[in-house]
Amino acid sequence: MSFESVECHKRLHRYKMQGGDINALATNENLIEKPDGTLGVKILETKGGKVSCDGRWLHLQIKRHQNHCMSEGQTLFLAPLEIDWNRNYPVNRGAWAGEIEENPNCIILKEHHEAGGDINQLTQRQSLRKSEDGTWESLPATKGDLKPGQWLDNQRTERKRATLSDTCIRALEAIEIDWRDKAKKHSHKNSEENPNYMILKEYHEAGGDINQLTQRQSLRKSEDGTWESLPATKGDLKPGKWLADQRAERKRATLSDVRIRALEAIETDWRDGAQRE
Repeated sequence: MSFESVECHKRLHRYKMQGGDINALATNENLIEKPDGTLGVKILETKGGKVSCDGRWLHLQIKRHQNHCMSEGQTLFLAPLEIDWNRNYPVNRGAWAGEIEENPNCIILKEHHEAGGDINQLTQRQSLRKSEDGTWESLPATKGDLKPGQWLDNQRTERKRATLSDTCIRALEAIEIDWRDKAKKHSHKNSEENPNYMILKEYHEAGGDINQLTQRQSLRKSEDGTWESLPATKGDLKPGKWLADQRAERKRATLSDVRIRALEAIETDWRDGAQRE
């Protein structure tokens, strides 16, 4: 056994003894010593090629065992590691996997979500653009644009393949990702749980006309239960802007029938602004 193999074996055994799951390592993940003396996982940049690291070494041992190219002595030597010989090894994790919140698509989706946008309504061909007043607009993507909807679908696929890390899953669930396939994810619950929809529904039930709201207004409910429309400031939900986005989605035939019915239940006027006046 080579010096490199011996060192990999030592690190993997040490990581296992401290409670780490060596079978969760991807092919571009390495074990490094942290300041506190324990081992942690670091993702290495592959730049289109292969890297020499603990995860890749482990992957090669599994492949050798699966292809019956490993001697009985080698198998016994590796036995203390408790390697899962039957596992389908994960593909390389992206360099952002341990720091998902620094991924540009995730940053955009997080801001869009915090502004009241529904990240699950984005299509694979849309980009998001933030205007000077802080509102977001979904537009057809052009060359060079980020496509957060497409990126989000890729994360759904990775999760389905069991190759998405727990860190990524938790970060995406924090911005309310719907993991279901496109055909299954547009539910009535999805509409009613959207913060903009909830505000519009309450406003409508209190006798307010949701179709009179402008894209730069927010709604505020006072202690006596009455509603007031005010100029939106940074961080405010803009239900009028969100409603305009739903009209645009319906016009492009990308709004689900369930969402349409939910909005028609609160008497949405689908006409453009100039036609409603």
